[in-house]
Amino acid sequence: MMGRLAMIAVAGLLATAVPAWAQTPALKLLTGAKGGTFFEYGEAAAKFITAETGLAMAVEPSGGSYENIRALHEGRADLALVAMRAVATMALRPPPVLPVPLAAIPPMSLSMRRLRALFPMYETPFHMGLRPDAGVTGIAGLDGKRVGVGPENGPGAAMFRDMVAELKLKPEIVFGAPQALADDLMAGRLDGFFFGAGVPVPAFQQMADRDRLRLLPLDGAAADALRKHYPYLVTSAIPAGSYKGQPQAVAAVSVWNFVAAREGLSDDAAYRIVKAVMGDPAKASKIHVTATGTTVANVKANTFMPFHPGAVRYFKEAGVVLAVQ
Repeated sequence: MMGRLAMIAVAGLLATAVPAWAQTPALKLLTGAKGGTFFEYGEAAAKFITAETGLAMAVEPSGGSYENIRALHEGRADLALVAMRAVATMALRPPPVLPVPLAAIPPMSLSMRRLRALFPMYETPFHMGLRPDAGVTGIAGLDGKRVGVGPENGPGAAMFRDMVAELKLKPEIVFGAPQALADDLMAGRLDGFFFGAGVPVPAFQQMADRDRLRLLPLDGAAADALRKHYPYLVTSAIPAGSYKGQPQAVAAVSVWNFVAAREGLSDDAAYRIVKAVMGDPAKASKIHVTATGTTVANVKANTFMPFHPGAVRYFKEAGVVLAVQ
């Protein structure tokens, strides 16, 4: 009897010796498709958060922002990476004031208001990559060409469709994960690849390293067509030298990305995550090559999505004025 009681006592002591966070289910973080910057940034950010806070993270790839927003709204994920104005705006504002055509919005997203912002990630420039021998010298040359646009429900797909429709072009649109589309372009099965992600996009980097990438500037008629449908896009550029064989900056358009959470995420978890990432810029900048944008200074890029109460608590402590709460 004493032996059994002793075993029970030891088991009890061991259980209490396990840190509370280790007994808590891992927080589910949705990223993006493999081969894209969302996926790389998300994996690195999860490791950073776990190392700094002890919170366990379960990272999963996804189809991108549309899928991530639905998962947060439905409580199927705790955190996710989202393209703010290209997708989150669609979820948070009622249809009459949306700055995009309803055809570009998945029907389920119109009522999704259960998203809460945590912290800024980086600015996303949209790239138009071409196979060097595709015979395309300008945006009009995409007519009749095979162009990859990322996952079917991703923001890049919607933006590319609206752009070519506005320009009365009819390319053959191909959906898929960034890595698969990069493989197709390098193999000659695609002429172009339109995608938005932080520079350098891993899939684009692979194409450039194999001398299978030429960037087409998104300016003039192309930029005008995009901004007509998405007026929140800002003029930007892919810096010179971002990819092998790119000696000059190339015109692009950009949107911001944030890490978002479901509204039911505990205030304590949200506070600890935001404090870990925002509290030490030098550490946070090492999360990913794009994380130079992961700073308190860029919190102002969110002007419409309510911040999670745990994030608000940290920013108030840090003296940061938020545009929305």
